[in-house]
Amino acid sequence: MVDEEDWVDCGHCAGEGRVVLTSVYALTLAALRKVNGETTATKLASKFKVEQTAMLNRLAWLESNGFAVKRRYGRQLFWRAVI
Repeated sequence: MVDEEDWVDCGHCAGEGRVVLTSVYALTLAALRKVNGETTATKLASKFKVEQTAMLNRLAWLESNGFAVKRRYGRQLFWRAVI
């Protein structure tokens, strides 16, 4: 279930085309949008039953494409959806 706004510029065609988010990123973004405020990768990883590193990679990809932002508090990272 991908929204119309869940599109990103395709890096393979120099931004001339677009590609829909894969299900992994779309589901992660949907879960991030449901959170009221910020959350950690650990909490999301436990929800999806994946390793924390895998979730951090998903969140980093979402951040690099403008869907999420992170905030550092000490050693901990907090994530929230932008759109």
